[in-house]
Amino acid sequence: MENRLVLGVDNSIDFLNIAISIEEKLIEERNIRGKRAPSETLPVEVSHILSDHGYTIDNISLIIVTLGPGSFTGIRVGLAFCKGLSIGKGIPLIGVPTLDVLALPLSFMEGYYLCPMIDAKKGEVFLSLYHISGGNIERLIDYQAVKPRDLG
Repeated sequence: MENRLVLGVDNSIDFLNIAISIEEKLIEERNIRGKRAPSETLPVEVSHILSDHGYTIDNISLIIVTLGPGSFTGIRVGLAFCKGLSIGKGIPLIGVPTLDVLALPLSFMEGYYLCPMIDAKKGEVFLSLYHISGGNIERLIDYQAVKPRDLG
């Protein structure tokens, strides 16, 4: 069986994150900050990360994109690009909540509670609460926007 090239896209926060992997092995991750519009940056950066490793869009077997919460415009751009690529090339697409993605790398912290936060602007943060047990991450509260001063 051929190795599956996975493209990951997160455009829900203040910068663009793109990653490619073969199955579960990360090949490269790029964090791009800039003044160009996300709709201009995303297609170019995806093309660059693929070509830098000898791949093309035709090699992609799966696309994973964040669904938010986060920047409304960034989420729309990321979803539109990934959905267009998925439909146009017949590539499976999976959407994942941004806060879940932030919690996942800490799944080794058995017994801990995690509360990842993203700036929601206007003096608020997006957050959720997770508990790690048996190597699994359980979301305890739904995604919400709150004022940090109300977290006491």
